[in-house]
Amino acid sequence: MDLAQSAEYPDFGPPASEDMIQAAEQYLGLRFPPSYREFLALAGCGSFSGREFYGITPGGIEATAIPSVTFATMDERRHGLPAHFVLFEDPGTDEQYVLDTQDLSREGEAPVKVWRPASDRGSLAVVASDFGTYLLRAAEEARSA
Repeated sequence: MDLAQSAEYPDFGPPASEDMIQAAEQYLGLRFPPSYREFLALAGCGSFSGREFYGITPGGIEATAIPSVTFATMDERRHGLPAHFVLFEDPGTDEQYVLDTQDLSREGEAPVKVWRPASDRGSLAVVASDFGTYLLRAAEEARSA
């Protein structure tokens, strides 16, 4: 078994440049919150413990597959995802995880919300105050599993 390809082992990168981050923001018509921008700059995208966190891949905004955040978000917009959401995780259930860039904190952070494509049209459940908190919680859960 190739450990680098196993869903059990962390796989990140490559990091996204500031130009790539800005191009993705312009393409999506929004600004990423600080903790997500930091993730993109340090890791680009990544996965661990069977979870995949979308980001900016080497293909940039031209990417046509997951884990590209631009691809995932634009594809879901065609199916009703509001333009102020950034889709960064889809675990393959009826729930997807989004950053709500219209509901920013004083620090400019966007909360992580649960989006249910088949039913959500009103208020959504907040599962973390920001992407950094969400990612840290996911890492802690993976470590204790």
